[in-house]
Amino acid sequence: MTSGLRKCGIALVIAVVVGSAAGCKKTDSASGNAENDNAGETASTASPSPTATATGTPATATFEGTWTNQDPSTANNTKLVITQNGSELKVHAWGKCTPTDCDWGEQSGGIVDDAGVVTWDQGFVIRKMKLTLEGNNQLRSVTESVYSDSRPRRKTEEVFVKQS
Repeated sequence: MTSGLRKCGIALVIAVVVGSAAGCKKTDSASGNAENDNAGETASTASPSPTATATGTPATATFEGTWTNQDPSTANNTKLVITQNGSELKVHAWGKCTPTDCDWGEQSGGIVDDAGVVTWDQGFVIRKMKLTLEGNNQLRSVTESVYSDSRPRRKTEEVFVKQS
């Protein structure tokens, strides 16, 4: 039965690859390629994993709320606003930009193996975010970015604190 859920989760991740990150793109003058202004990402050659397995999170746990990055000087996501209806999630994300944060918009996703999974297609990059709860007031986000050009895959990991 778990295998069937994972296959369904993969289909869900693929199905939610929609939307864009208005105001979050810049152009690399040397290559002409658009990119997000997320300087704190780290390169990775590993393939993104479309399914997530969290441990220690009760099935009834809620991701719902406003979450802010515990690192106020992050170069990545600064805030997440999550609504939850059963195993369905809507995640509104903001990334670090200057002078104001970039609004990634809201994307729909789901809960797979007690982890929230949501995907953004920002044109030049597809970002898959895995969210796991750590206690009542902390949320770990692992975001894997796959670029449409020759840039290497990137992976960021952040911890958010619940505000409401």
